[in-house]
Amino acid sequence: MKKLIAIALLTLSTAASATFYTGNDIKSRLDGGDTHQGMLVLGYVAGVVDLGRGDYHCAPEGVTLGQLRDIAYAAINRDPSSRHLNGSVLVTLSLMEVWPCKKKDSL
Repeated sequence: MKKLIAIALLTLSTAASATFYTGNDIKSRLDGGDTHQGMLVLGYVAGVVDLGRGDYHCAPEGVTLGQLRDIAYAAINRDPSSRHLNGSVLVTLSLMEVWPCKKKDSL
């Protein structure tokens, strides 16, 4: 249920912007073996990670960009039924699953 809520919130928050990559785009660019396309995906993942760090996921210090890409790629491959979704949502959800943030105390 939490995953569905997160998808809904992330989708709504990005609805006004263009979807640059879907999960299908990420997968095909990484599967293709083209170094340039792989680097574009790496940059895309870096931007998504920076945007969501501390709010949606809490990746530890010292984690490499390659690790982050590999986690997102593994999640995209694991669930083919969601590959058509916004790439930033899929990357963020994969990181939330691996490194969720601790709940903040409310006043």
